[in-house]
Amino acid sequence: MALTEEFPIYKATYNLVLVLFGFVKNFSKEYKYKIGESIKKKAINAVTNVYRANCSQDKTMHLTKARKHIEVIRLYVRLLKDLHQISVKQLVFVNGYIENVSKQLTGWQKSQKKPFDKLRVTLCSVLISTLNLRGLLEPLFYKRYFITAE
Repeated sequence: MALTEEFPIYKATYNLVLVLFGFVKNFSKEYKYKIGESIKKKAINAVTNVYRANCSQDKTMHLTKARKHIEVIRLYVRLLKDLHQISVKQLVFVNGYIENVSKQLTGWQKSQKKPFDKLRVTLCSVLISTLNLRGLLEPLFYKRYFITAE
C-alpha cells in the first residue's frame, strides 16, 4: 500500500474539498447552513472513501461510495448556480475539479474488476445451455425442489 497523499486521485479529491470549502464561506446565510454544510459533508466523505479504498482489500465498495458523493456534489453545485450563489465562471471552475476526480475514480474502479468475471459468466451460460440441450437441466431442477415430473 502506497502513501495515500501521493496518489493523484487523493490529491485531486483533497483539492476539490478545499475549493468547495472556499466557495461555501461566500454563500448567503440561507444557503450556507443548508446546502453548504451538505456539500462539505459529501466532500469530506468522498476524500475519506478514497483513503479507505486505498487501505482496503475490497476497493470497489469504497470507490462506488466516493463516486456517489461526487455526483451529489455535482448536483449541488448546479443547484447553487441556479440559486445565484456561484457564477457561471465558478461553476466551470468547480466542474473541472469534479470531472477530474470523477474520471480518476471511474478508472480506478474499472481497474479493480476481475478479468475472469466475464469468463465465469460465459462458462456458466455454456454449461447451462449444454445441460438444457441434453435434457439434464429439467430433472436437476425438479430434484432440487423436490418436485416430481410425472
